[in-house]
Amino acid sequence: MKKALIIIAIVSVISSLASAQLAGYWTFNEGTGTTAADSSGKGKTASFYSANGSNYPTWITGHNGGALQFNANTTGTGNFNKLNVPIIATDALANLTKKSFTVAMWVRRDAGSYGVVEPGLVGTDVYEIDLATDPCDTGANGRDYIYRTDKGTYVDLGTENTAQKTLGSWYHYAVTYDGNDLRKYVNGIVQTTVTTSMDFNAIASDYFMIASNAWDSFFVGALDDVAVWTGSYLKRTEIEKLYNGTATPLTVTQSEPLPPNYFTMETSNAWTSNGWKLLIGPGFSTFSGWPGENITLSTNNTASVWYIKDISLPGWPNAAMKPDGHYALWADGQAWYHFMDLDPTTYYEPSSRDVTKFGMAWIDPSWSGVAANIAKFAVYITPGIGLGIPNNNGYEPYDPNNSWMIKEYFKTYARVAAVNAGNAMLRVKTYSYTVSTNRPALANLTLLGEVLLPLYYGNDYEWQEFKFAFPKPRNSSLRVWTELSIVGGNANTRIYVDEFNPISDQANTSQHTASYLAGDLNKDTIVNYDDIWDLGSAWLDSATTTPLVDPRSGGLLTNGDFSTDGGLLNIGTDARVYTNPSGWTFSGTVANNYGIQKVDNRGEFNFTWLHTPTLPAIVTPLGGTVAAYLTDKTVNDPYGVLSQTTTATAVSGQTYYAMGYVMTNTWYGWKDEATMNISIDGVTKTSVKRVLSRNKWRPIYGTYTATAADAGKTLTISFSYSDIDANSVTVSQGNMLVGYAYLGTTIPAEWPEKRTNKLTNGGFEDLSVIQVLSEDLYRHLTAADNYGDVFTASIHPNTPNWVYEVPSGFSYENTGGLWGTGYYGSPLPTPGMHDVVMYMNNDLKVGQVVGPLTSGATYYLDSACGVFVDGYGSAGNWPSPAPILHIELWRIPAGVSDGTVIYNAIASSNPNYVKVAEAAVSSTGNIKGSVGYYASKWQIIGTSYTATSLDTNMYVRIYGSGGYYSTPEYAFSDVYLSTQKRDVPGGATTFDLSSGLQYNVIGPYDCYHAGVMGVATMLNEDLNGDCIVNMADYATIAENWVKDWYTNITGTTPWN
Repeated sequence: MKKALIIIAIVSVISSLASAQLAGYWTFNEGTGTTAADSSGKGKTASFYSANGSNYPTWITGHNGGALQFNANTTGTGNFNKLNVPIIATDALANLTKKSFTVAMWVRRDAGSYGVVEPGLVGTDVYEIDLATDPCDTGANGRDYIYRTDKGTYVDLGTENTAQKTLGSWYHYAVTYDGNDLRKYVNGIVQTTVTTSMDFNAIASDYFMIASNAWDSFFVGALDDVAVWTGSYLKRTEIEKLYNGTATPLTVTQSEPLPPNYFTMETSNAWTSNGWKLLIGPGFSTFSGWPGENITLSTNNTASVWYIKDISLPGWPNAAMKPDGHYALWADGQAWYHFMDLDPTTYYEPSSRDVTKFGMAWIDPSWSGVAANIAKFAVYITPGIGLGIPNNNGYEPYDPNNSWMIKEYFKTYARVAAVNAGNAMLRVKTYSYTVSTNRPALANLTLLGEVLLPLYYGNDYEWQEFKFAFPKPRNSSLRVWTELSIVGGNANTRIYVDEFNPISDQANTSQHTASYLAGDLNKDTIVNYDDIWDLGSAWLDSATTTPLVDPRSGGLLTNGDFSTDGGLLNIGTDARVYTNPSGWTFSGTVANNYGIQKVDNRGEFNFTWLHTPTLPAIVTPLGGTVAAYLTDKTVNDPYGVLSQTTTATAVSGQTYYAMGYVMTNTWYGWKDEATMNISIDGVTKTSVKRVLSRNKWRPIYGTYTATAADAGKTLTISFSYSDIDANSVTVSQGNMLVGYAYLGTTIPAEWPEKRTNKLTNGGFEDLSVIQVLSEDLYRHLTAADNYGDVFTASIHPNTPNWVYEVPSGFSYENTGGLWGTGYYGSPLPTPGMHDVVMYMNNDLKVGQVVGPLTSGATYYLDSACGVFVDGYGSAGNWPSPAPILHIELWRIPAGVSDGTVIYNAIASSNPNYVKVAEAAVSSTGNIKGSVGYYASKWQIIGTSYTATSLDTNMYVRIYGSGGYYSTPEYAFSDVYLSTQKRDVPGGATTFDLSSGLQYNVIGPYDCYHAGVMGVATMLNEDLNGDCIVNMADYATIAENWVKDWYTNITGTTPWN
């Protein structure tokens, strides 16, 4: 990619370096004592505080070295604890108003909602940074805030993400303000951006507080590496360094604040404006019009004198101008501009024109920035003179009825130069007025606001470009008056105004073009690195806050989704090309045995045959729309091994996560076996296997932690296929498809065991007892995805950690069993490799004792389930009333674990057994499904519960009721009691979800699935049109931008 040839400077307000500083930094590495030292060098030691004088913060092991734990034993406001840092009004910690700031730290929240409103992280009596009252709340209590206590107003920092909601887990938290935008980062990624003004009053208290902002807003959890910067801020790249440990608060790079009027981009479309020019042009009897203030001198007009017609004086020509000459041009009869005396504020009349104070100049070619045969003109003013611009020509009015006209500011571009600037600034004041005249009565103007633009103090005759915004009147009928003047300077200061234009959202007026240059992605009328930076940042930010996000990336892999070569495939169903996918290699040598395949009609959720237009939309291609394919059963050609070796080498102690989605699309590969290996220098370290489902993407996954001996050696992931199903037609060739492969150091979003679970063996995947009791059942469960067996009198206690809630002497014969149901599209993500379900009849209930819960924490109780019989028929004639599926949470006495004891106690309504939460949901269909109709009806039922101090021994219970059959019919899988919500691919578009269930939606995975999910309009960040926001879009941004920009490079700034 070619690099740009130009850098265009944009003036910004620069704060003095003395005011930009690391104001405080507490590492909490002491490990003992009642104070925490300030590592910033400012001497701001933090002292322990306890409301009752005994319940102090405690030293613990933190994210980096030591940390402090707050309020672990606090019972209320009477004994809460925090840290106090003594401050005075002039301290940087006391006031964050020096145009920008950053607050960063590691946070471990140990309790959810515990009766405290907005638990505070840091603050004074004029500002607070507060976490959500309840991180799992979907309303106002689930949002982080900056509370401006001096003004009684909140700035909303958005809802808490998954990392913040995970109790007992560290995450990196930062809040930055760059002078315009307030941003919240979690683990180095922007979560919220708010454009606001952050000005605070002076403090009245004597302390900067950590872990509480008041007696009733204490924080329960631990903090580490708390740091505060004032007068400067950290950009996203520096926040990322703090998160990933490549920098500390002492080594990051601080950035000066952006000017308070800085403006980068309007996001809405607006009406097209041809714009207007500040200056009236010269005229000749043969000159019919003037296209702008830059006049190309023709052969007949190359003399050193330019004649200007002043419309306020009779005759022609009226005046002569020379390069660098000045003329007090008058144009009161035109809607262009007016000169004023600011003290008192009165208009200059023609008789009062004074070339020493104001007028128009023919800029000398030596500093005009244009060629010698171009005449450039600019108006000029001196101190005490105002330049008034009437009307709002070219500006977008305010109109609340149109979404593109609701912005409360005008976006503006100005090009100015100064002579003897000293410390002068250009002041832009805007007013509204109602009288339809180009020269309103100055006493009738209503001030909207003002902007101060600093001028270069050094060189004279140097053009400066400004981009800024100023308020617009809220009434679209009001006109706008703009006044330019000089603040500061001296008697010899002069400012030249070359351009003062609106920046329209669809017209690049300052460059005299009808539309933006192709490379001007942020539409600020200037093509520079801000375009790719801003758009790239917006793309990255959106990818963490919108549902249209690729749920997994390739990690360390190249072309992990195999889509790079998709253009090689024709449009036919299941189209194939024999090739090595980019970045990958096959070990096989027989043509047409290995390559890539189009799979956009593969990968159903729930059970049917191949998706056709006559069936409801159920295809959800977890494995993508392009997959690698492997075959077997070819003489002298061993298994086709698909592999990729990463450019990164192994790091000692690093855990590597490997994952892919696999399936077969033929009968001959059904129930055959997929193998995935992680290898170091060609030596297999982890090998996992799973049986292939037909037309169902199923995950295969495993981990490996590198040792010291592995350090620096190559990492390889590989997939292979083998025929193990003795019942398949062995003379025919089977195949395997591999989609969305991953190898990396972070856990993928869809990692089947990513969600924490208080239940052990919640997916019924522990078959260790079955392997001993019944080799036949064990073989069926591990070597097929549609087989199992019912309990017998001798084989029933076969699910470790679960208890059977039955009376004494109960006969298990035909009351329940285990089944492998990958064939029926059981929900994903799901733990294990066999998709096992527990199923039971009306007489059997199954449960698990999970022990104590954390008081104040919110738990999510849910299960994938359904009814598993043929007798009810299709969804069209489902019985009414329908069978009920139950999941319950009970509080039971300590030490109880026997299923019969539990059965007897609940059956007799023992008061020591208390049901605290339940979901009881009518079943909606048969999970087995059918060929001719989409009848597979997996459901996910659930509820939530906030634990109390009474929850010292808890019991989870699953069962069905109301069914018509004595044989097992209620199927349960993936039973969870977790502090994390369930991830559901496609949400309610793929499964029936109960009303009490709280869950996260992941996906969509391609354009088809986006349509299924009802995402009618793709986000702007999906630049390559594949309906997924991922790194492929960023590549499109960068590549197209450079190509577009490069075609516009002329060696000078593009508007000259």
